[in-house]
Order: sequence, then C-alpha cells, then structure tokens
Amino acid sequence: MKDGTLVANSLMDCIAELASAVKRQASKITALATEVGARDDRDASAWGEAR
Repeated sequence: MKDGTLVANSLMDCIAELASAVKRQASKITALATEVGARDDRDASAWGEAR
C-alpha cells in the first residue's frame, strides 16, 4: 500500500507541474493573440487609407 501511495503522490505532483506549465504557455498565447489582433487592426486601417 505504501508503494501505491508514493506512486499516486508522485503522479499528482507531475500532473500539477504539467498543469502549471500549460497555464504559463496559455498566457503567452493570449498575449501573442492580442498583439496579432492589434497589428491586424493597424494593417486594416492602412488599407482603408490607401484608397
């Protein structure tokens, strides 16, 4: 039983670490999407001015 407990606890630690890494990466993507959206808005405005 002790071995099972150790394995389960170790697995939970690994899952928690994975979840944290995913959250960190997700926040980077959100920031990148905001930047891309702003760039697209600027590009769209430039096309409107060129006419």
